[in-house]
Amino acid sequence: MCAKKLNAYFDPSNFFFGQSRKRAAAKYDTDDGTNEESGYYSSTYASGNDASDAPLRFIIIRHGERVDVMFGAGWTQRAFDASGRYHAFDPNMPPSLPHRTNWLDYDVDTPLTAKGLSQSWNVGSVLHRYNLPVTACYSSPAFRSIQTADRILEGMGRKGKEKFS
Repeated sequence: MCAKKLNAYFDPSNFFFGQSRKRAAAKYDTDDGTNEESGYYSSTYASGNDASDAPLRFIIIRHGERVDVMFGAGWTQRAFDASGRYHAFDPNMPPSLPHRTNWLDYDVDTPLTAKGLSQSWNVGSVLHRYNLPVTACYSSPAFRSIQTADRILEGMGRKGKEKFS
């Protein structure tokens, strides 16, 4: 595949900036003859009202690479000592983790790897490059999801500036 096709394939601008697409009018038969159904706008428009021409966009992003997927289910036994202190045993481990009273909770609510943190920041950087306005950022309460949302906002240069739920 040539470079031009690759760039067009990976260019998310059409995805992010939905085009105004009026669908073709459909024809159907009635008892009185043929009528034409009015066209309608695709879902890239918020409400279809003339008052609101700005598209409503939801960007759904899955979390970055998880520690348990990368290092297996018993990763906490290798990463925490008997007193519950965290020690990264691989360069791809997160540099630090918040203290938890029971560090075994990380088995159920796993963090991102260093690569997962970087992936999330890179997504934010791309969103920033395409100048996407962010009104609110919603996240699952899972630690990996919060880390992902936090790093995306950091990559966008918007950390602390958005409503975060």
